[in-house]
Amino acid sequence: MRYRIVHRTEYIYDTDVPVSHHLLRLTPRSNARQRCLGIPLNRHLLL
Repeated sequence: MRYRIVHRTEYIYDTDVPVSHHLLRLTPRSNARQRCLGIPLNRHLLL
């Protein structure tokens, strides 16, 4: 079985936030029960 997952996270604050810590994984984790077959990246999302 294959899944295509699209996720978007958007943060909106009332005032400017000078510092915010986040963790970004460019690849999903694989394990004994699942395997990632591909990771297409949209270049407009890359910093």
